Amino acid sequence: MTDEGPTRRKVRLIIPKSALQDAQNRGFHAVGPEMPGVHSLQPGVLNTQGQLPRVPEYIQRHMAEMEAQAREMYEKPVEVKGERPVLAHRNQEVGENLPREVLTQMDRIVTTDFRKLEKGRDYDRTGSIGIEELDKKGFFRSVSFDLREPVTLGGRTIYGIRLKGVTFNGDELDREFDLLEAHRIGGGIGAPAGAIRLDYYVNREGVVVSTVHVNEPLGGEYLEETFGEARGYKLCMQRGEEVDFPLCWYEYDSSIRPPNGLRLGAMAAGLTSKTRVRVGTMLGDLAVEEDNANRTGGKLREGWKDDVESVFLAYVNRVKKLHDGGGGLCHGSPHPGQFQFADGRKDRVIMSDLRDIDPLDEMTYPQRVGCMAIDIKPILVYALRYDSFEFFRRHRVNFLDLALTYFQRADRSTIQELRGIAPRDGGRVIDDVFNLSSENRRPLTFYARNPLIKAVMQEYPEV
Repeated sequence: MTDEGPTRRKVRLIIPKSALQDAQNRGFHAVGPEMPGVHSLQPGVLNTQGQLPRVPEYIQRHMAEMEAQAREMYEKPVEVKGERPVLAHRNQEVGENLPREVLTQMDRIVTTDFRKLEKGRDYDRTGSIGIEELDKKGFFRSVSFDLREPVTLGGRTIYGIRLKGVTFNGDELDREFDLLEAHRIGGGIGAPAGAIRLDYYVNREGVVVSTVHVNEPLGGEYLEETFGEARGYKLCMQRGEEVDFPLCWYEYDSSIRPPNGLRLGAMAAGLTSKTRVRVGTMLGDLAVEEDNANRTGGKLREGWKDDVESVFLAYVNRVKKLHDGGGGLCHGSPHPGQFQFADGRKDRVIMSDLRDIDPLDEMTYPQRVGCMAIDIKPILVYALRYDSFEFFRRHRVNFLDLALTYFQRADRSTIQELRGIAPRDGGRVIDDVFNLSSENRRPLTFYARNPLIKAVMQEYPEV
């Protein structure tokens, strides 16, 4: 088994033992599977000042391909000066349709240290996590502002602008975004000190390959992520997917780098709805509503359970549509926080975090199976997590059954195997197959007895 051919899909999973030796020799520790829910938290730390990992050749080729496509899909760059100078790569469709003052405001935000920007003047909102302690620490990296009047671009109405990777200060690039810390504060889930995470790919043979993930500087994003997102927006637009409108991607001057030397980028997108609510946020609000009624002895409103089920089903159906529509795309990390209901409509679900979007119809069959299995994994993991919450169990909401509606052609016996996964062990059962592929250098289709891989292969048989 070789690793020849371009790679697809970057994901984050529990770290296989064989991939940890080098990191452990340097004093890092794996996140153990005994941690409840860790399989879906994408945890890890290798800080902005740490030694950079060796990136395998096949992953380098994938990144180079992604960069080349991003540069080809947008106009030639123009220089934008400021204390954080950038090269701006505009969308060809922007042209003269976006008011000059809007472009000026975008460029000012991108080229100015965040501490010098003023809320209400330069931007209207931050990409707040919504947890006070995390917000005070600056655990966000995007800002947005509303347009005075909507603008139509490429047949889509734009109501505001969001800029991602712009909330850093040039003299604080040694501060890092620590996802483990965010989950410890936000969800009460701890992790071993010095834990790391790996970025996983699936190559054309369907084998999982990996490299150590490097945490982003607080408020910023690496240029490699910007390449992926700029490309992902365009691929989604070409295939009619419901996403925001890509306006411009930026590459910061090579003098603006964290201590590890990696380049930084930023992405600007036009918001295609007036309001939006994440799937995970809406489920959280429904859980709070139930908890309040339960604690006060009040009567829960009629239709509450129907609302819970319809929200989660809309999420499941949106991922299914992504896989089935127009040749199919895979996302790479489609958890409930990546999907938002536009203007309160459950029939219009906007997708975000597009850095790992890839066309399924350009993949080999083993690679396609692996990428779809990786996309389905968070649906099952979050279903098992929600099924463990008393807010929902008291009313017999069965999220796993809702998740399994994804499979319309898989055998009943296979569905029963998936239905039999216990919430406590579900993450380990689902993750083990990816770890085995990485450790043994075998394609995921080799593990066709695993219920997840079996279900995917039955849902999408090779033709």
